[in-house]
Amino acid sequence: MFDLSSVTKALLLGDSHGDPYFMRRAVSAAKDHDCDCIFQVGDFGYWPRDTRTSTMFLKDYGLPVVFLDGNHEDHDELEKFTEDINEVAPNIFYIPRGSVHEISGKRILFIGGAYSIDWKSRVKGIDWFPQEQITQEQLEKCLEHKNIDMVLTHDCPMSCNIVGALNYPSSIHNREKLQKVQDALSPDFWFFGHYHKPFKKYDYHTDTFFHCLVANVNQDRIAVSFNFVSGKMQEIDLDAAIPEPKQSD
Repeated sequence: MFDLSSVTKALLLGDSHGDPYFMRRAVSAAKDHDCDCIFQVGDFGYWPRDTRTSTMFLKDYGLPVVFLDGNHEDHDELEKFTEDINEVAPNIFYIPRGSVHEISGKRILFIGGAYSIDWKSRVKGIDWFPQEQITQEQLEKCLEHKNIDMVLTHDCPMSCNIVGALNYPSSIHNREKLQKVQDALSPDFWFFGHYHKPFKKYDYHTDTFFHCLVANVNQDRIAVSFNFVSGKMQEIDLDAAIPEPKQSD
């Protein structure tokens, strides 16, 4: 099993949606910047019952890939994993909501889940699942933790006034739960995805730096390398990491 406690530097990656070319870029960039692994913040694209994605995407990229759940995953399948870290495919690891791991002396809280604005166009139990949002029980598990240095989530708290986050009232319940986490734990760093928009904010109320990691669909696909020993971070242009595959006519 991959030892998370030995990690010193990781590449923090936004929504990948089962895109193998995006993952190839991320792995190439991670290796170029001496990262020990990749932390992916949800909408990884975990659809193991869909052979079109599982055979192409759930593969060993030669570097540990650690992901939390987004809203667009097979939650029925993810619920089968009950450990704090689960190897779901060779070198690919899933961390459930509310799990904490100590990495180079820093305590990291992982909280997946978010609201799907496109749920009406999806099929329950196939590509949409009611478990996509954080439950009260999962929130209470998160609030039991102390001395959290960083939070990795798919969604973001209410304090993040990111454009698009306020347009969907149904998403407020999930974000209000994350706000309770922020208020109670006051982490130094908070990275999330979901909104497909570049966003940074320093919240003086809890002294928390927020960073939204953009997705594979963005024009400028940027990841962040984070050194857990020094606390230093660097933005990395993934489009410069590896060329697009040639397209046949």
